Amino acid sequence: MISSEKLERQYRILIDNPEASFVYSDAYRSNPYFDVVGRGIRTGKGSSYFDLFFDCATTIHAAMCRRLQVVKIGMFDEKMLYNEDDDFWFRLSVNFGDAIYDDYISAYRRIHISRHSYDDLKVIYFMWKTVEKNSIEFKDALSSQWPRVTAWVKSIRLNYLFVKNSKETMLNHDKKYLKNNIQYVGNGVLERYFNASMNITLLAHQVYLFI
Repeated sequence: MISSEKLERQYRILIDNPEASFVYSDAYRSNPYFDVVGRGIRTGKGSSYFDLFFDCATTIHAAMCRRLQVVKIGMFDEKMLYNEDDDFWFRLSVNFGDAIYDDYISAYRRIHISRHSYDDLKVIYFMWKTVEKNSIEFKDALSSQWPRVTAWVKSIRLNYLFVKNSKETMLNHDKKYLKNNIQYVGNGVLERYFNASMNITLLAHQVYLFI
């Protein structure tokens, strides 16, 4: 559900800012979260494609973009099983400019139990595959921050392996890779998403299991 003013308000922002690729605001999630989400809450500003590569968190119900630009980039990448929206906002910004943050709640969203958002292992896996994909396809656009980009992809992969190891068995070479790079676990915004899995007690326990 969207607020009564969303369409007119965001349309006007896009008209007044032709250099922007899209406009986004915050969304209220209910059942079971009951919270307000949106990357603008953390940053208080708009987003470049670099911002969106490292931390998208843009709710599609709370955003608006231009139809012609969407047609040009092909909307969602249907080869992706999940996380198509993060991939979409990043590609839109790479091709058409920064996004604008409008600070208010414009959408209300109920999260259903069947959604993969309930499964932290799936969430972090598809976050990893999204940034890995875009680091390859848009290497030239990301080249000015390439060391940070490669470290970010590595960090998300390691966080995925870390969470996976706490839930199910892994191949020995994955365990070895995780053990040798354990210092990258818990890096960046992932700590905010997976606090329960990323606490230092569990981290120490997992390292002990590898020895």
